[in-house]
Amino acid sequence: MKKFLQIFVVVSLIALLHLFSIDCAGRTVVVVNDTVYYFTDRAAQYPGGQKLLSQYIARNLHYPSYARQIGQEARLFVRFVVCTDGTIDKVTVLNPTHSDLDDEALRLVRAMPKWEPAIRNNCRVKAYTTLPISFQL
Repeated sequence: MKKFLQIFVVVSLIALLHLFSIDCAGRTVVVVNDTVYYFTDRAAQYPGGQKLLSQYIARNLHYPSYARQIGQEARLFVRFVVCTDGTIDKVTVLNPTHSDLDDEALRLVRAMPKWEPAIRNNCRVKAYTTLPISFQL
């Protein structure tokens, strides 16, 4: 019985430690369940803000050669989940057009560095983010 109680206490402490995390300002925040939110108190953000996100896209977007040859242009909306640790998951194109452009938009988003996660009620949460990606010749 004593051994069982010790194991129970250790497992409980480990479980509690996984519920809490330290945010970038040094505050302790609670990491909530696997619910993915559409609306949060603070949206997920690219590290460094919108200006650096625009620079990332400009530097890393590769116009597919076949789409360029046929003059294919599009403005795609890519939706993805920013997880509580900032990783990107479940990347989808909401308005697929040309497969080469769709694939490039997916590659671009999947290759992004970790984001700053969304905050809801002072907790890091998973949240949907939608990003427009323009292919213009």
